[in-house]
Amino acid sequence: MKKTMYVFAAVMMIQCLTACGSVTQESKTEDIFRPTLDTSGKCHINVAGGYDNFEALETEFDRFNEYYPDVELVYTKIDDYNNMVGTVLNGNDAPDIYVNNSWMYGREQYKDSIDHAENLADPALGLDLGCIRSNILLKTDDGTLPMVPVFSSTYGMLVNDDLFKKEGLSIPSTYKELVSVCREFRKKGYENPMMGYTAQEKTSLYTLISYPLFCSTVANDAEAVKN
Repeated sequence: MKKTMYVFAAVMMIQCLTACGSVTQESKTEDIFRPTLDTSGKCHINVAGGYDNFEALETEFDRFNEYYPDVELVYTKIDDYNNMVGTVLNGNDAPDIYVNNSWMYGREQYKDSIDHAENLADPALGLDLGCIRSNILLKTDDGTLPMVPVFSSTYGMLVNDDLFKKEGLSIPSTYKELVSVCREFRKKGYENPMMGYTAQEKTSLYTLISYPLFCSTVANDAEAVKN
């Protein structure tokens, strides 16, 4: 593995090995992840990102260590991530896992970030990307695959069950309940109960709440789906 393994795939790996480790009671609570790597392996993995919800990240790392107890994960937050990640990758203490965005490709400003990415099309990696629609995979001129989508504009919310259980809170199912539970999390010291794709207030509100709520409402309305 390169010193700086890629990004979306790496993030997807962390999330799949952690957040997806348990599911809600409605889906009959069962593990939906089976580790394929040697769980007795020992290593140190440095993760870099722009997220600042450290409580949630700590919980995710704990879940990861349930499967890989001898893997030490360290997270470093990079201020002004998009503009600084290339500089960090060229430094002496480059991260093993970081995040790229699709719009970075082809822009000289972000060339270093793309160049450090793993070629996910390399057969030696043994990655099965068959579950991803081919039309949303980045196709480069040289045939490499420096990134794969994590969410690919799928609207919805990822919920950290462990934090809800730890704080004795129920997962909200309505907007009113969502506002209420966010207030409770803030009272308990969680400064950012929700994280979105963008820091821009209007777009973030739309992505986090408005569109998922709309999709959920329509999905549960047979007549709306029919029309």
